[in-house]
Amino acid sequence: IGHDPALLTFSGATVAPGMPAGAAVILNNTIPGRAIITFVSPADLPAGAVDFVNLNASVPASDANAIYRGGPLVVGLSYNKVDGDSDAGWALGGKYNFGMFTLAASYQDPADNRKGFTVGGLAKLGPVQLVVDVARDTKDNATAADPKSTDYLVELLYPLSKRTTVYAAMHRDGSAKVTTTGLGVRHNF
Repeated sequence: IGHDPALLTFSGATVAPGMPAGAAVILNNTIPGRAIITFVSPADLPAGAVDFVNLNASVPASDANAIYRGGPLVVGLSYNKVDGDSDAGWALGGKYNFGMFTLAASYQDPADNRKGFTVGGLAKLGPVQLVVDVARDTKDNATAADPKSTDYLVELLYPLSKRTTVYAAMHRDGSAKVTTTGLGVRHNF
């Protein structure tokens, strides 16, 4: 989802109620202004209009960001504070394109929410792309009932056209201790 980070800040994504057990969603908002949402379900979804992902977003009252783009390096820093909230949130992320592969990392500390980091990469293997991402929850108030967790994502992408891609994905949800896999076709409008 492309968006103006001065007008909207995504802080999380959850699987909507009623989805199959083991369904998982990942929000990657490493690059300011771009939110990538990956949804994986172990079972087919019903036909018709279905709510399958809930997005948590806010309109920041105070927001600032800086993006540096220089050759193969992109770095972004964002800060936001919502009216009436005592805490401020911020995120720092970057990626470096080595040509055949790209490495990316980010650290997020959203206001009143879990903080954590991601580390990932994308390798080009001919027309196929291999994406690997690890996300770690580093919240301060972990408990036995709500522990810190690590999520893993491995995805293979094969382009059918400029905007249509076939994918195979495996996601490990560290907090739910559930692994889901999925095959599908993604079309970008």
